[in-house]
Amino acid sequence: MVKKTKKFIIHPSTVIFLILISLSGVGYEGLITLFCALIHELGHYFAARICRAVPTRIVVYPFGADMALPVGLRSYKADIFIALAGPCLNLILLSFGLLLSLGEFFCACNLVLAFINLMPIKGLDGGTVLENLLLTVFSPKTAERVLLGVTFFILFILYLFSVYFLFSGMGDPSLFIIVCALFVGTVGRKK
Repeated sequence: MVKKTKKFIIHPSTVIFLILISLSGVGYEGLITLFCALIHELGHYFAARICRAVPTRIVVYPFGADMALPVGLRSYKADIFIALAGPCLNLILLSFGLLLSLGEFFCACNLVLAFINLMPIKGLDGGTVLENLLLTVFSPKTAERVLLGVTFFILFILYLFSVYFLFSGMGDPSLFIIVCALFVGTVGRKK
């Protein structure tokens, strides 16, 4: 008998996001972003299933999903495999996009999703990889401290760049918004 995920939730912000993109002129880009993010999360889901970890809860957000897995049932290698599966699928989609000429936005979206998720920041896939590598050497408390230190250092550097770009001639707030969201997600995330 195959175990099923106990809870599958579509967050209200996702519904609002879909309504907004359908009413605005950026529906195409919004749908591509949502599609690429969902494929990314499917990579994590199928990798978890390969590792015989059944998600206890999946919450779909506008730019990804949060998948809760049972604690303590996997090895460090399995956790790293699960974390890398999403960015790897984005890189595969990027390759298909380049080969099939699916458009610059499709390719850029997959590249950005893979790149951002591979950053060693707590809460992102790269942070999960770093945390599991640290746990092979350090105690959980020390690994957590090192991960938080790396996370805040990277976010601080990104923050400086984002402020520079925000107030330079470019004036694009995108990086600033992403960095702020990553910071809030890191500080607000429960272990």
